[in-house]
Amino acid sequence: MKYFLILLIAISVSTQKSKFDKKSFFDFDQVEYYHVDYDIKKFKPIQEVKSKDEKRFYDILRFSSPKEVNEKGFIDDLNKYYSKKKIDKSKLNSIREIYTEKNHKDAVFYSCEPFYRDILIFKKSGKIIGVSKICFDCNLHQTIGSKRNTENLGQSGDFEKLKKILR
Repeated sequence: MKYFLILLIAISVSTQKSKFDKKSFFDFDQVEYYHVDYDIKKFKPIQEVKSKDEKRFYDILRFSSPKEVNEKGFIDDLNKYYSKKKIDKSKLNSIREIYTEKNHKDAVFYSCEPFYRDILIFKKSGKIIGVSKICFDCNLHQTIGSKRNTENLGQSGDFEKLKKILR
């Protein structure tokens, strides 16, 4: 009976761990947070942007850069345009809960033009494994590097929780 109870507990713990691991977007041990204060009123149409630096900044702020997790020069460019903050390890589990595939009762989707002022870089053993660009104004994101479905990231108040964690 004693061995049966130990086996049952071991299976239970294993099942709980695998359920969490299965749904998590990333297996990370570090998160770097990049933020830029940018006034939307300063935005120019892309055809009016002349300098290479400004085009690169707009590409990160408004469009789909990076296309790959380890895109050459992306982190250097982030450091040039955004301020960087390392997230305290005590907050990683809260971020992990947000960056988990889950069902939502009510999904809210916005249709604005996003300005990705907030970017999270997920790392495991010092290596970049995921990037998440977030527009807290319209609750849109671009998240790459995960094999999970990230479509509903931020729903059910998760972006509000994330904003509190980051700021």
